[in-house]
Amino acid sequence: MEIELRLFGVLGISLSKELLLKLQSTADGIFFIDNKGFLLGTYKKLWDLYPFAETISAFNEALKLGKSHFEIEEKERFYRVKILKLEENIFLVQVKDISCEKKLEKIKKDIVSTLSHELRTPITVIKGNAEYLLYYSDNSEKEIIEEILKKASQMLEILTGLNKLIAIEKSFREYNLKDLIINSLKDLVEKAEKKGLKVEIDLQDIVVPCEKILVEQMIRNLVDNAIKFTKKGKIEITLKRNNKEVVILIKDTGKGIKEELKKHIFEKYVKSPESNGQGIGLSIVKEIINYHNWKIDFQSEEEKGTTFSIKIPLS
Repeated sequence: MEIELRLFGVLGISLSKELLLKLQSTADGIFFIDNKGFLLGTYKKLWDLYPFAETISAFNEALKLGKSHFEIEEKERFYRVKILKLEENIFLVQVKDISCEKKLEKIKKDIVSTLSHELRTPITVIKGNAEYLLYYSDNSEKEIIEEILKKASQMLEILTGLNKLIAIEKSFREYNLKDLIINSLKDLVEKAEKKGLKVEIDLQDIVVPCEKILVEQMIRNLVDNAIKFTKKGKIEITLKRNNKEVVILIKDTGKGIKEELKKHIFEKYVKSPESNGQGIGLSIVKEIINYHNWKIDFQSEEEKGTTFSIKIPLS
């Protein structure tokens, strides 16, 4: 029996101790604790059941914020623990076995790692041969070879980015976001102008810790989408500091997002019927956002346009 935490939050009702004890004894993975961490009806504390530093940290966070969560590993199984404040002295604790999720996540990472490794060699060969033809042969199709070389380089960058996304260790360096965005827009500005679209760029110099390749890929995906779904008007790319956060805005005057798609646009293989893509661009953007612990949101109105906003907290 699994009870969603948000149900109790929505109810906002006073629950009797007898009812809570009955739920605790019958519901799988459900506990109730007081504001000192004692399980209802016992002399045990939550961290007696789950003796991890994360347990105490999450409990203290729930005391301050009203809710928290953490993940633990025990006997080769993984659990996600959520804590929600119900009343002044009562907190609901939900423990969920997420071992299958973790195994699937590992399988996906192994697949991506293997594919990346297998693809890197042939792409490198293509890139090397294209460079040879471009610089050492008499060829009248220089522009075509340059395009092959450019696309091969982009594919290698994408593979490098994917490897970084699945890496366990994160190692961020500080980069000027203005430089990364400008570098991401090199070909896209020309692509937009060929469609008759105006591109307006307003970027402040702001340095943040991030993964360069992933940020550039994120910007390319969002701007390329904006160009793809805008027939007339303009694309605006803005970077500014706002109070204690950095905000990147990518705004278009395009088709907008259909209401029924709005809840699902960051899911894999979800796409507009007019799109000839695979529906993975925005899901990759979301992965990159999560990787950096940033936030992304959007506002969209059909036939009027869409604005994506990325918010980066400043420590």
